Amino acid sequence: MLSNVSSGLHRFIPPVMKSSAIMRFIPALSFTSNGKHKSNDLLVRVQQFAEKEGRQPRILMARMGEIDQRDDKNRMVVATGFADLGFDVDVGPHMQTPEEVAREAVDADVHAISARNLCSKHLTLLPALFKELAKLGRSDILVFIVDRIPQEDYDKLYKHGVAGIFPIDSDVGECAMKTLDKIEASLKKSPGQ
Repeated sequence: MLSNVSSGLHRFIPPVMKSSAIMRFIPALSFTSNGKHKSNDLLVRVQQFAEKEGRQPRILMARMGEIDQRDDKNRMVVATGFADLGFDVDVGPHMQTPEEVAREAVDADVHAISARNLCSKHLTLLPALFKELAKLGRSDILVFIVDRIPQEDYDKLYKHGVAGIFPIDSDVGECAMKTLDKIEASLKKSPGQ
């Protein structure tokens, strides 16, 4: 699985990024699948998406909670996995507010935001993020959660507009596939965004 392939990368990634700058990952051109996952299918779909839309699907990996070195390593592994699958990936700095995440997402013109490390504040941070995106005229940006979220809160979050919720230990390839599915469905509903 891609998550297993990418998991060794944490040894080469600094434990804490202290910069407030956005880090951008460029897809690896030499990526090959181990055959156990639908990675090749996803690579083809991402290429078709890029041909149709004129750009790769783009996602912002945002951290809205406190610094957790383990989560940061996981976030970098996921970012690398998405980039290996053809996504343009922006990685935001630590401990961002909903306002900062929304502004960054709009400035980077992303299709989606992956919100992580919400520190049990998901029921306040996510509605605030949606409010900020609406203020900036970009309610079309999809928001996904990658975190430990109590099952009983899923419906509340989906009602607020969350496009998907992925547990921390989710397979990167599956997350990327579902993210692309949602991005494509969203663009069909509102072309030209």
